[in-house]
Amino acid sequence: DSIFVPISTGTTFLVFTSSVNGCQSDTLSITINPTPQILLTGNDSICVGNTTTFSASIPGTWAGSNFTIADITNNGTVTGLATGTVFFEFSSSDGCAATSQNITVNAPSNISISIENNQLLTANVANMYAWYDCTNNQLVAQTTEPNFSPSVNGSYYVISNDGICNSQSACVDFVLVGTSDIKA
Repeated sequence: DSIFVPISTGTTFLVFTSSVNGCQSDTLSITINPTPQILLTGNDSICVGNTTTFSASIPGTWAGSNFTIADITNNGTVTGLATGTVFFEFSSSDGCAATSQNITVNAPSNISISIENNQLLTANVANMYAWYDCTNNQLVAQTTEPNFSPSVNGSYYVISNDGICNSQSACVDFVLVGTSDIKA
């Protein structure tokens, strides 16, 4: 009994001989195909509706572990469909396969805005906040702080980004209250 362990890709020939008389009995040609190499060229965490991309070293097809969480096209583009974690398998035409790293799909946060001391506040934790005027969708402030002090009455919403997902609040009406407006 013999064990054959391939070291590299290519074609090799094995010669079988009889141990009884030392004569050559058969020659076998074996082709060793390369294992596909896959590389994540985007983020390993995406938001529902966003994409990331894998690339493969050779042509082949993709299959996913759960197509309700994320889908993948033949060119390796992954689209997040629902929250969860998923991985993909790439198979070459010669039957060799490789498994990807996990991709985590996140949902955007639900954002609410409160009004306190002439400020719009959100409790949403994020890296960036962009405040907009609801009447014209015009950006009025971009900050790393979860609060905004409008200088005029109006209706405002915020889009926050936690580094993965953009989340948008509903519009909130804001009326400035000055010290002359406060009744004792």
